Amino acid sequence: MPTKMESFTQRARRVLSKSQEAAERYQHNSIEPEHLLLGLYQEEEGVASKVLRALGIKITQIESHIERLQPPPSHKGDEHLGLSTNTKRVLELAVDEARRTGHQEIGTEQLLIGLTKFGTERDYPLTTELRLQTGTVQQQVLEILSLPPALPSAPAMLHPTFTTAASAVRSQVSSGTIWEDQYGYARAVRVGNWISVSGTTAADENSQVVGLDDPAEQTRYILKKIERALTQLGGSLKDVIRTRMYVVHEDHWERVALAHGEVFRDIKPVSTLILVKGLIDPKMLVEIEVDAIVGGS
Repeated sequence: MPTKMESFTQRARRVLSKSQEAAERYQHNSIEPEHLLLGLYQEEEGVASKVLRALGIKITQIESHIERLQPPPSHKGDEHLGLSTNTKRVLELAVDEARRTGHQEIGTEQLLIGLTKFGTERDYPLTTELRLQTGTVQQQVLEILSLPPALPSAPAMLHPTFTTAASAVRSQVSSGTIWEDQYGYARAVRVGNWISVSGTTAADENSQVVGLDDPAEQTRYILKKIERALTQLGGSLKDVIRTRMYVVHEDHWERVALAHGEVFRDIKPVSTLILVKGLIDPKMLVEIEVDAIVGGS
């Protein structure tokens, strides 16, 4: 196993058990990605199974692929089945996906995304013929984990409350700067349909400030960083409902606002521009944070 079983959710562990049972039933001597996909489908309350059904995948299609796997003549029914090299790679990619999205455990959705990434990596017939593409699966996962926001009255609009599926604890992304790990925060966090992006400055992946002495260029760079974070969590700039801009020098406010307008002129979120005494690095002239509701555009 490429990772400890304790790292898997209970549903994911059941999927692996179902996968082994399928391999035994078909008299195969290892657990292949085809068996894993069948296990994901059969774990009906899991996110992966719901995604597969939403995408129109039928169990007979998966079984057809399994039937193409011929059992070797040396197979014995009482042998303990292990994971094939291909399936081990799928689990490695599932672990990577869990880390990328800030999850401590690997669930059925990470297993499915790992399988689709493996399919792309190896041009694997199973995922190619079933048209299981990573981007489509990731988007469907987010949709299944999220319920529409509950906005019962006008006053509640000031502090939106979202009802989310129990399994949608949170997803998060990092931009790679040293401060995120040192000080314990994420670049952006998504829960349900709501995404909040931390105060973002014009620091690149090496924590070097971009656009020295140019508040407009820093603003453009910051908004591109924010856009990347939103995209990683299934959102876009069109979903942004609020921006807050913190500007160090009063005579920079208009250049910052105009650069903001280049991006948000047609989207028109609510916005606040605040003059501050300084930021953590004297080279930083602007900091921006945003809130977004996915599907709210």
